[in-house]
Amino acid sequence: MGAASLRQFWQHWNPLYGALLQTLVYRPLRPRLGRQGSLLLTFAASGWLLHDLPINLLVHGATPSLWWPPICTVSFVLCGLLAQIGEALGLHYGAWPFPGRAAVNIAQILACSAAGSAICMRI
Repeated sequence: MGAASLRQFWQHWNPLYGALLQTLVYRPLRPRLGRQGSLLLTFAASGWLLHDLPINLLVHGATPSLWWPPICTVSFVLCGLLAQIGEALGLHYGAWPFPGRAAVNIAQILACSAAGSAICMRI
């Protein structure tokens, strides 16, 4: 939670998922889509394959017509966009004390989750 940027937060949040996504999604896509495009698709893959799909399979089984909208996928893509925007603007809060860094990271994740839920509920 104490990362100096949202991008850094995601790089350290779950090393196992990060290594899998980097190897299986990001690296193969980067030569074709560049850094930004492959990063967004990696966030989308994480949201769908590692979050929405398992949750829906557990709750609704193999009946996709009962699956709810892909809230995690949309939320993760928004987090990826926000991380890229923060990086492009040079937003880093590494000099802040831990509680401030954690508060900013949590607020950004909650904002993306709320926006993803709002978007999906309108679909």
